[in-house]
Amino acid sequence: MRSSQRILSTLTGLMFFLAAPGIAAALTEFKSGLKDPQSGDTPRYDLCDAESASFEKNQALMRQLGLKRFPGASYNRLARGMIADTIENGIIVAMEKHPRDSIDAPRGIHERYIKSFREAYPNGGTEIRERDRFMQSTMNDPKPIHVTHIYGYRDRNACALYSAYPESRMCGGHNPTATHTYTKGMDALERVFRTRVAPELASGRYTHVMYMAMGWHNDQRVSICRYDAIASAISKASTAKSSRFRPYIIGVTWPSAWFSSSPVDLIDRIGHIGSVFNKADDSDEIGYLVGNFISNRLIPLANNRDLPFIALGHSFGTRVINRSVFSRDLLRAGAVGSGPDLTLALQPAHSIFRFLPGRGVEGHPFAGIDSIKTTLVATSSSRDTANPFAVWSRYVGGRTGLAIARYSGNREWLHYTGRDKSDGPYRAVNNALRQLHAGTGKPAIVDASGFVFEHNDVMSDDMGRFISGLIDRYAPARQ
Repeated sequence: MRSSQRILSTLTGLMFFLAAPGIAAALTEFKSGLKDPQSGDTPRYDLCDAESASFEKNQALMRQLGLKRFPGASYNRLARGMIADTIENGIIVAMEKHPRDSIDAPRGIHERYIKSFREAYPNGGTEIRERDRFMQSTMNDPKPIHVTHIYGYRDRNACALYSAYPESRMCGGHNPTATHTYTKGMDALERVFRTRVAPELASGRYTHVMYMAMGWHNDQRVSICRYDAIASAISKASTAKSSRFRPYIIGVTWPSAWFSSSPVDLIDRIGHIGSVFNKADDSDEIGYLVGNFISNRLIPLANNRDLPFIALGHSFGTRVINRSVFSRDLLRAGAVGSGPDLTLALQPAHSIFRFLPGRGVEGHPFAGIDSIKTTLVATSSSRDTANPFAVWSRYVGGRTGLAIARYSGNREWLHYTGRDKSDGPYRAVNNALRQLHAGTGKPAIVDASGFVFEHNDVMSDDMGRFISGLIDRYAPARQ
């Protein structure tokens, strides 16, 4: 199934790349008119795009290294000292794709780590068979996702805790691995949480632990930049109201587009649009295994101080995060704890039918799992037109998913917070927080059209205030 999807993705890219410049131009014109209402002249987004300070900072690094352009893949530049962006404190878990035989990875589900749905739910019916069928096809890519390097950050100083690249700047006492395999990457991940993350979380320096994932067509630089930007927006809002927020970030980077390293814009555009199906599956693959392991074993085992645990994803990153959170019963070693205190899905690029029993073709994998006690809040906006060709799915983050969330017949499975027609995003955030009803058991879909003006509009001060308000309510700092 993965090979047929790859062919379909390529054909999709070839069909639509000629239309892409017109669409991009229209979106650029639309975005150019969107200014932050609080300042009047500062663009709301994207703080990490090709015209940002982050981009210029990395261009300066490239000149310092004597390079005309960064060589190699855009998903291992961190390992080769070619990314200037940092997070303040935390780790970055970097994943890539390589042929199965080259990393000694088994075909299909990696049974050392996870079970099938039928094994986890032996009394399940049709929906369990649908979930299994979807997982089997997702995990059968000839190039599996696997951990190739892990970087640690303390006060913005970075070094590698594990790396398959000999040129990595290693932390003291660590050396690059001589022979990298799938299993070595997973073993290193477990070791890093035990020897680095656990002592950091026990140090008393942090108020929260945040597990974060970004989405489609975000390379390492953009992902790391966005993690820092989102955390900074939350921190700014928290400081303004004297709340405590000093997170320890556990971020993942993954190869979320084809040809993203190409210097030829046309090739990059084809890879961007053509990779949508393959990268949707890749994000789910991460959630089934590596993300599941991080969310439901490694973080709880390392979090001895019981810091509030927040999981946050954007776009396809919500597939990573939500699949991680809702796949806990598949872990062969068993899940620890009861899930994140708060799960935030910003403009999700997955079907809303994943939350609704009896709908869709995936067996509604994000509904009806009693062992999860997280509060899940998802934002949606009628102004999110990120993928106008996605007629095959009712994405939660856009207009079609929002229309289904509004339907009163779905209230048994969804909380819905409508948009208040207030003037300006500042009041829209306040009204959304005031009207929001959320809790464990079913997700809350928030119509954020009043403060989310585009798919990537998730780093603004307004979004920072919204997330800070949710944290105060559902994952406050421990006294």
